[in-house]
Amino acid sequence: MRRSTSLLTLLLAFSVSRVAFTASYIDPVGLWEINGTSTLRASFSGLTLPSSVEIGDTLQFHEDGRINSQLLSTLGDGQWLTPRKNAYRIHYDVSKFSESDIPSLLFRVANLFSEAVLKNFGTTFIVEDIKVKSYRDTGKLLDKGLAMKGSVNIKANLKFKTAEDQKTVIAKLDFRTRYKGERYSAPSSCCSSDDAAQNLADSQAFLAENATLPKVQRTASGLQYRVIEEGTGIRPGPTETVTVNYRGILPSGERFDSNSNVSFALDQVIPGWTEGLQLMQEGAYYRFYIPPELAYGETGSGSGIKPNTALIFDVQLLKVGG
Repeated sequence: MRRSTSLLTLLLAFSVSRVAFTASYIDPVGLWEINGTSTLRASFSGLTLPSSVEIGDTLQFHEDGRINSQLLSTLGDGQWLTPRKNAYRIHYDVSKFSESDIPSLLFRVANLFSEAVLKNFGTTFIVEDIKVKSYRDTGKLLDKGLAMKGSVNIKANLKFKTAEDQKTVIAKLDFRTRYKGERYSAPSSCCSSDDAAQNLADSQAFLAENATLPKVQRTASGLQYRVIEEGTGIRPGPTETVTVNYRGILPSGERFDSNSNVSFALDQVIPGWTEGLQLMQEGAYYRFYIPPELAYGETGSGSGIKPNTALIFDVQLLKVGG
C-alpha cells in the first residue's frame, strides 16, 4: 500500500417487533472468512449430472441484521437472525436471483453446469434463464464464536438451449454448499465518518477488541498481525524492494484495494507495511491490523479511507529484492 493511495431480504413475520442483535459470541457479528465446497446436482431429460467446486467468500454480519457477502455483492444486503443460541439463518430475496444481472452466484452455477455438460456430453449450450425456487442458509458457531460452520441449499430451474440442435431444455438444479469459517476481525462499524476524532475513537475500540482474538500478536508500535502461513526465505530490510500479493479491507468489511505480483521499496509505503513486511520471510502470508497512525493518519486517502481509519491487509510476500 503506497503512501499516496494507492445473503437477500425476505420479509419475515415475527411475533415480536424486532430481533435483538448483539456483539456477544452467541451472535456472529463481525467479519468472517469462509471456505467450503459446493456440489451441483442437475437433472434433465432423465439424466443427473454431479459436479463440485471449491468456494471462498467473506461475510460481514451487522448488528442491525444486515449481511454483506462478496459472493452475492451484486444482490445487495441480506438479512440474518439467530433463532437460537449460537445459530444463525441467512435470508435473501429469491426474486432477485435472475439471469438478467448474472449475479456471481448464478454465474458460478451456470459455469458449473456447463462444465458438467461438456465433461459428460461434449456439447455446448446457451443459458436462456435461471429462476431460483428457494434459498436456505443455516449455520452455527463453534469454539465460543471464533469459528462457524454452515450449509446453503439453493434449488433452481435453468432453461438452456443446446448449440447443436437449438432445443430448449429445463434442468432442475440442486446447489449445495458446506462451509467453515473463522472470525476475520473483531466486529466494527468503523470508519465511515468524516469526523477524524470519531474515527480515531472507533479505530481504537476496534483494535482493542481485535487484540483479544486468538493468534493476534502486537508489536511495540501498536501494529497487530496474525500469521496465516510462515515463509522459509529471507526477510527484507527497511529499504529493500519486495514483490507481494495483497488485499486491503476496512474494519467494516469493505474491500478497498487489492493487487497481485506488485513490487515496491519498503521505504515508499505506509509505516505499518514497512514494519510488518520486515517480520515476514519469503513465502509468508500475514494479516495486518494497522492503527491509523501507522496508515494514513488524520488525512486519510481518497474517498475510500476516511481520516484516522484503522486498516486490515492480507499480504503474501512473494520475493525479496529486485
